[in-house]
Amino acid sequence: MKQALAAVLLWAGIAAAQTNTMQWQTTRAGNSQGECQLVSNSLRITVHPFYADVEEEAVIATRGGVWWGDPATLEIVGQFTVSEGTAVRSMLLWNGSKILKAKLKDRLAADSAYEQVVDRQQVQVVARDPAIIEYLGDNTYAYKIYPVAMDGSRRLRILYSVPVGIAGNRPVFTVLPVFTTGAAQTPSQIPVEIVQGETATGGYAMQIGQTMRTVRFGATYQISTASLFSAGGPVYDEFGYFNGWTESYCNPIRLIAQSDSVNAAYIACREEGRTEGNFAFVMASMPEAVGEAISELTPLEHNLTVEVTVAVGTKVHITDLSNERTVGVYLKSSQPWDSTVVWTVYGRDGSEKASVAQRFNPASGALCDSMLPMIWGARYSLVEETGNTGALFGFVDRQMSLLALESDTLSKSIASRYADAGVPALDAGDIVLKLSRFPTAPGENIMFDYGSAVVAQADALLAGLEVTVKDNGTISIRFGRRGHTAISVTLLTAAGRLVHAWQGRSVTGTGTELRLPAGLKGVYVVRVKAGDEVVSRRIVLR
Repeated sequence: MKQALAAVLLWAGIAAAQTNTMQWQTTRAGNSQGECQLVSNSLRITVHPFYADVEEEAVIATRGGVWWGDPATLEIVGQFTVSEGTAVRSMLLWNGSKILKAKLKDRLAADSAYEQVVDRQQVQVVARDPAIIEYLGDNTYAYKIYPVAMDGSRRLRILYSVPVGIAGNRPVFTVLPVFTTGAAQTPSQIPVEIVQGETATGGYAMQIGQTMRTVRFGATYQISTASLFSAGGPVYDEFGYFNGWTESYCNPIRLIAQSDSVNAAYIACREEGRTEGNFAFVMASMPEAVGEAISELTPLEHNLTVEVTVAVGTKVHITDLSNERTVGVYLKSSQPWDSTVVWTVYGRDGSEKASVAQRFNPASGALCDSMLPMIWGARYSLVEETGNTGALFGFVDRQMSLLALESDTLSKSIASRYADAGVPALDAGDIVLKLSRFPTAPGENIMFDYGSAVVAQADALLAGLEVTVKDNGTISIRFGRRGHTAISVTLLTAAGRLVHAWQGRSVTGTGTELRLPAGLKGVYVVRVKAGDEVVSRRIVLR
């Protein structure tokens, strides 16, 4: 298994999560803050074909002393980062033996309600026990819990869903624990239970850092918190001079399918309501004939596109995959997907070298899971930074926050179901927004690539490549780290036709800027080559 997953290990070594934080602060009559202790932490991961549900529980305690302020009305504040496209869906908060279930509310209304309860100017606490989670952008969230006394603790449990990605030609779920690395003091181990969803099939391996183990569904694994925590260190520039410090970060827990095949598709349909439409998720691997055609050409001599169609002859998406063999795609369309993916290789002169149409037999029945639209909505709202779909599908986004108040206390009979495990997803009554303010569903025929695995491991310089269109008619190319190298850049149309080339550009530092030809509009592909490695990015010129 280690040999089979070597490519995945290399790929996983590139990614690093952002820092999680956790501390307490006074809310009135002072201005003090201090460290928190993570008393306990646990995860329960339920695996489905194209997403994984994660229930994460934490007990957080305050430590230290208040030198100025009220030690009985402290507030726990923190931030956490999740993997791309993850949707934070629900929260439970404990108030002694009572359990509060959060509601999803307009962000401004939720923040106002939270602050009204905390009321940082009043002398006595009138209402108690709010907690709030809001989205900051870049897959990062902030949370606040109130009140807690010095040396006291609060317990909460949240639910978030992680979409499938692709690495090493295999489906993979990347789970970033929310609370595990945020506190100054943490348990030495946390339990992680792996559960098989009703429609999940096949085996999985769990990877943390460079450690891999085979997963047995239903088992609980004790994970060392040390393996999840990577400490920061000094950073030096290309001349060897000190250039600051890197922050500590959390290593992800990755669940990697042991099957090499990614040729699968899952579909769902909403016939009425605000999210009416056809949804699909497609994982496709390059046909052998296409790979053979590419092997006869150098990277700069070809361009590979993948076209996914809705109804006969209607192409709704074209993407550049010049050095890649797998692709994952989320699709929403007015008409059902026609189960076809077309791979086409173009030569540098625009001539077609090979074209293969893949036909899929999408999973149906129980696999038409209603969760697919929700995961699709998270991709649309969080990753593409477009629209407000949290109110439609039930997750935290830029305009909707999770807020738990004392008035949200569950009845004893319902609370007893969740005393030890589980987080109930939001229902229609838990999404509080005026009907006049409910967003409309995003437009039809929208599709994005989710992820792909490169054939050869990309150089670290290109791993974090960012391409940005600037108002002055140039494109800014920024690398994942500082370096000195020569790059070649080509600009192509979405169909693979060459528009312009910048050859042998010397780059020192973190990147460069290139002037675009005048008069271009539409979707284009920027291909950056360093050494033998090539990375492509899509841009839109308006």
